[in-house]
Amino acid sequence: MISGFCKEGKIEEADGFVEIMIQRGLQANVVSFNSMINGFFKEGKMAEANGLLELMIKRGLQPNVVTITTMINGLCKKGKTEEANELLESMSQRGLQPNVVTFSTMINGFCKDGKMEEANGLLEWMSQRSLEPNVVTFITMINWLCKKGKMEEANGLYGLRIEGKMEETNSLLELMSQRGLQPNVVTFNTMINGLGKEGKMEEANAYLKLMIQRGWQPNVVTFTTMISRLSKEGKMEEANGLLELMRQRGLEPNVVSFTTMINELCKGGKMEEANGLLELMTQRDLQPMI
Repeated sequence: MISGFCKEGKIEEADGFVEIMIQRGLQANVVSFNSMINGFFKEGKMAEANGLLELMIKRGLQPNVVTITTMINGLCKKGKTEEANELLESMSQRGLQPNVVTFSTMINGFCKDGKMEEANGLLEWMSQRSLEPNVVTFITMINWLCKKGKMEEANGLYGLRIEGKMEETNSLLELMSQRGLQPNVVTFNTMINGLGKEGKMEEANAYLKLMIQRGWQPNVVTFTTMISRLSKEGKMEEANGLLELMRQRGLEPNVVSFTTMINELCKGGKMEEANGLLELMTQRDLQPMI
């Protein structure tokens, strides 16, 4: 009942149900409280969520890892990373061991707040506890580092600097494999986008080649990111080559891919080529954003 009320956002009804249980001498269990705490956070009722945590302890129920992780997640979403971190640090005092999800949640919170040093500190703490970060943890950090333009640090998560050399880039996957991790398309797209924003197209292209070489399938987002960046740098021949490669791999270029190229061709006075792409768009029932 409690879980059902919480899933429907009926927190007051769930709270009332717990009161009735207590009055009848029945004890709500940890799962019930966890559901309500999660529900309160979703409703933005942090005081009520904290109150439930206190009520749990008062009634002799020991919060578990799910309880604390739920609290940490809710606090991080509200930007209260200091309070969330205090909860994380207090877990050992409660006899609880944070798991990968707990750490990943806190790392994401720190990253959103731009506290990359603290996020890195948690990675180190995970290592000390013999907890291996998962792909989600890495993607979270890489994504935020790339958004901040800190590509060296993003590459440094894997212990190397990428300088457009395929042998060095290959060692990235070897190191991840040693950790039992496999990068996915999102990982590569994040890095390609970040490198593209910094104008490091050789390094971005190295990632694209590596994806294909190792059997990961670049998607429309991958190609569109590369095409857009190359077009903006005036490297239209390379952009055209990627457009053709997309078609060869059975991927349909989208409006963004075409429009970016057409805009740059027009700026360069290459109207015939621009018109050719416009016609191709029309054949594919795509409306240009010009």
